[in-house]
Amino acid sequence: MVPATTDASAEPRPEEHLAPLPNGGEPVYFLHIPKTAGTTLRRILEPLWPIDTVCPHHLWRGFLNQPPAAMRDSLLYWGHFGARFDPFFEAAFATVTMVRSPVERVISMHRFVQQRPKSQWHDLATRVAPTFSAFIRHPDGRKICRNGQARALGDLEVPGELAAYWAGAAVDDEILEFPDQPDAVLLDNGRATLERCRAVGVAEHFDISVQVILDALGALAVGPVAPANVADAPSSPAALSDADLELVLELNQLDLALYREAVDRLAADRRALARRLHDERCVRELTRRSVPLVGAVTVSAGDPFWGDGWWEAEGAPVGLVRWTGAARDATIDVPVRTSPGACVEVLVHAAVDAEMLAGVEVLVDGVPVLLERRPHEHGIIFGGPVPAPGHRPWTRVTVRTPLPPPWRPTEAGDQRTEPRGIAVAWLRLEAAR
Repeated sequence: MVPATTDASAEPRPEEHLAPLPNGGEPVYFLHIPKTAGTTLRRILEPLWPIDTVCPHHLWRGFLNQPPAAMRDSLLYWGHFGARFDPFFEAAFATVTMVRSPVERVISMHRFVQQRPKSQWHDLATRVAPTFSAFIRHPDGRKICRNGQARALGDLEVPGELAAYWAGAAVDDEILEFPDQPDAVLLDNGRATLERCRAVGVAEHFDISVQVILDALGALAVGPVAPANVADAPSSPAALSDADLELVLELNQLDLALYREAVDRLAADRRALARRLHDERCVRELTRRSVPLVGAVTVSAGDPFWGDGWWEAEGAPVGLVRWTGAARDATIDVPVRTSPGACVEVLVHAAVDAEMLAGVEVLVDGVPVLLERRPHEHGIIFGGPVPAPGHRPWTRVTVRTPLPPPWRPTEAGDQRTEPRGIAVAWLRLEAAR
């Protein structure tokens, strides 16, 4: 488990910054996509630098009204500049960003502009198209809701009048236009942007994202902070009609593709971070406790165990279960040493769909198990012989599924939004008889 970390709301003073600067003192760019928990992340990042090294301008309007020379001296830049900031700046920043489930983001965007009279879209969201359903079907609303994250990550074009800023030319931000790019270009560029980012967070996994981002920058958090810039009412995909949900997904196919890749990357980065922070301690403890496998050892979903890739335990007819997700792999480390003839079994209580169930794999110490299925009163048991013992003095069992899709609520009141794969009730290792 990686502990949650947030930041202090108090403004930092330059003399407080005695710790080494993040990123070795080289400039950092936080690519802030609207309604992705970016304001809260910004409040965590800013105190890590002396206040006079944080660029105070976060929109083109403020930035372009400053002398060019003054804009090159900051160590932290953040704002709604999108991925074109690097080519505009003619620099390669250590970039970090956050993404969010496209459905959640569109709902949040709509509620935010409804509640903010100063928003340029407030009249549209309150008078012209006052309901969510009307808003996403209005031509201007569709444009606002369509692939906003892909446009932020994938539009790299720098119009000539913007590029002229560095030569001292006055730029009128009121007439500054960014022509729409083809979907294929946005998707390819968006993927390239995510790949070159030093770290990518996911709003639905905010605390873990903060840990990964700070670690990537070589920084430490400075204390707790409350979520900022949050709409008064929480967003919930479960409240949408099927028609509205279908339209939002249709409008955000590019965002959905990029979000899935970001979730997968975060899961990988989280595993890498957890390994580096905890592996030595865990390995020592697993090794100390490890014994030869005799009889059977069962690890239930409600038991404490070493592992990664599982959601919190929750109740089910079989008892407690843990869902896999958001990545493909979920692991359990068991302090036993197997021997030839041992077998492994996993009770799968539920799956998000038949395709997920059909794609279940089990690996022991990285080697696939030749699985057989058999019915159980509370699901399906996947089992088979354990391959030759691995190099560890303990055993790692990996449950692998296809990449989980976004969660689709099936029951009234279901507020879950995170991607899930299968629900596992228990895992059993049994010695040869």
